[in-house]
Amino acid sequence: MKPTYFSIVLPTRNRPELALRVIKHTLKQTFPNYELIVIDNATNEGNKLDLSIVKDSRIKYLRTGNLTMQDNWQYGFDNSEGEYIFMIEDKLLLNIYLLERAHKIIQEEQVDILTWGTAACKTEFDPELFKNTNTTWRKIPAEAIINDGINCEIESYHKIAPRCLNSVFSRKTAEKAQSRVGRLFRTVSPDYSCGALTLVYCSEIINVHANLAFVLPGASNGEQSATDAGAALKFMESSGVEVGKFFSVVPIKWPVINNIIYADLLHFWISTGTIQNVEINQGNYIAMLLKEIIFRRKNRIQISNYTNEIKSYFRCLKSTDKLNILLDLFKKFRSGWPNRFVGMRKNGLDFIYAVRVLVGL
Repeated sequence: MKPTYFSIVLPTRNRPELALRVIKHTLKQTFPNYELIVIDNATNEGNKLDLSIVKDSRIKYLRTGNLTMQDNWQYGFDNSEGEYIFMIEDKLLLNIYLLERAHKIIQEEQVDILTWGTAACKTEFDPELFKNTNTTWRKIPAEAIINDGINCEIESYHKIAPRCLNSVFSRKTAEKAQSRVGRLFRTVSPDYSCGALTLVYCSEIINVHANLAFVLPGASNGEQSATDAGAALKFMESSGVEVGKFFSVVPIKWPVINNIIYADLLHFWISTGTIQNVEINQGNYIAMLLKEIIFRRKNRIQISNYTNEIKSYFRCLKSTDKLNILLDLFKKFRSGWPNRFVGMRKNGLDFIYAVRVLVGL
């Protein structure tokens, strides 16, 4: 019997119907040598998964219950056997040829980490899930991706870096990382922690130029944190995070999604010794937070505390730093900031608003 080549690990909690849809779809993969590990973290028997209608020897069902998210994900990894590991969530659908394509690229390129794009879908019958088209890819040095993260190029990092749900990683690299830092899946974002930590222990990754994973509708911790700072703080505290210590690595302590992700990345790389003294790119950092303010303003979410805090932070900077930040912001605007999918006029209005927030007009 051949050793298991791929492990697909599906942590789930209190969403049995959604998870069942993902399980049924995952079993349609054209590459046969994989196991599907379902880690059911339901808080009660009423929300427990019933897999009696899905008979497949590749499914390994493990019942946990009331674990933190990071502990549930870690338990799934620890109980996997594959040479390469996918982590998926209970609303993530994979293109049915993804394992076949990943196997082909891994064999040709001998790579430890492979990433691809993700997109939204409405149902498990979306045609994109069943397309078998040729794809191109490129090799990217791991150091360049880590530098994007450290320099607060969060959007660039998000597109190509391994974040578990958009990637497959080798057991060899994962175990090497885990032997150095203790565990792969950490608070606050276990998907980002696994990707950031494995990235340190490989020389390069391959990024596939195609969307190969698709997200079904459904609330997630990340989406709630994007709109509700209170929900973000509650989630952090329930995960055992010391909030003050967590935000000690960033100048502004906002519990909003990109600031949380950025602080998390810095903590991950500090733990590996990748960085010692954090020198934050102030222009990129402020641009990231201003984008959060613009998003919240357009969605009519309370922002006064945020505008006052970023204004106070900006006022304390040296005059030369202030000028450089404003010039940098203008360059970003000329390149499509804050939203490259809208016209220059709308971005221009957002740019003017952002400058007014900083200078207090």
